[in-house]
Amino acid sequence: MAENSPEAPLRVLYLTRADPAQSNDWSGVPFWTIRHLRAGGFAVTTRRAEPAGSLRLARAAQAAARLVRRRYLPRASALHRRCTEIQIRRLLADADAEVVFCQDVVSAAAARHPRIVYWCDAPVEDLWDSYLPGSWARIANRRAAQAQEGEALRNAWRVLCASRWAQAGLARRHPEQAHKLVYAPFAPGLETSPDATEVDAAIAARSVERLRFLFVGVDWWRKGGDRAVALVQTLRARGLPAELTVIGADPWRGAAAPPFVTALGFLDKSRPEDASRFLQALESAHFLLAPSRAEAMGIALLEAHAFGVPTLSSDVGGLPSIVRPGANGFAFRFDDLGRVADEVEPWLRARSAYAELARSAWRSYHAEHSWAVRLRQLTALLSQARNG
Repeated sequence: MAENSPEAPLRVLYLTRADPAQSNDWSGVPFWTIRHLRAGGFAVTTRRAEPAGSLRLARAAQAAARLVRRRYLPRASALHRRCTEIQIRRLLADADAEVVFCQDVVSAAAARHPRIVYWCDAPVEDLWDSYLPGSWARIANRRAAQAQEGEALRNAWRVLCASRWAQAGLARRHPEQAHKLVYAPFAPGLETSPDATEVDAAIAARSVERLRFLFVGVDWWRKGGDRAVALVQTLRARGLPAELTVIGADPWRGAAAPPFVTALGFLDKSRPEDASRFLQALESAHFLLAPSRAEAMGIALLEAHAFGVPTLSSDVGGLPSIVRPGANGFAFRFDDLGRVADEVEPWLRARSAYAELARSAWRSYHAEHSWAVRLRQLTALLSQARNG
């Protein structure tokens, strides 16, 4: 019988904004959460919460906002909200769910149920102003977006916060709901990950003659791709045989990349051949570079740690929640690449120290961020929902 209950499996209605069968939506978080909940013994029904056609009703408001150089958020519009409420009410009538699991602020605000679990990666204002500095003041319907966030938190029985940054931001903006906030990072979208013997073999196979760095991200500027290239250039100038593999973005657009850069382009991990190329690049990397200018959580770091790959990240947003300096990587400001190189260089020159750091990254993943860990937390939480 499932761990969550000696009785019948707990019934969960999982609401998504896109097709829950698509593993690429929102970094695969809905797809993998649903999959692991079912594997854990929960009876999960998945449904799309938001009627896609209702977003067209906001086109006039979007156009009007553009005329005055502002932005209108259609998913915070009153019409879309009302259409979503109607759709969710129908879904709830059909599902007979004990828990409603919401992966998005829109569904959490629109649903009405005594046991709503809402998994949140960032407060809406913090997200906009960190990803696009100064943009929040130009949102035409920002009060509606704030009200939507407030209602989502009021409706929720528990709010799962994907990072300490998100938890602190929500507590600051909604102190009356702080008792509902639970720290629960997302887990990575990996089919499998190496065991201790396999990761030791992978670490031993990483060449000292080719120091491989990996960058993963589609948004080149926000993810700090230029910083990744510059750091590798700095290390090469110091005589280190550093190379960079880039997955996702293509800033060169067909032109020749620097000779020390291998650009693999976008890899769709739902395709076996792309997933294999991704895992090969990850397994052979010495470090994952995540020098983001803004980041709500950073699932790529967890994927790296699962393969015994330490990470070098910036210290923004939710990234410090993941990084344990000296245990699974390091977090920097990345405003002084010489200083970052000073910190990294000794680990690249001392093979035994690097190998221990890499093994420690693998151990930290299994202690804090694996799906086994997250499922135990969700099982305990959802069992509380059943028991009142």
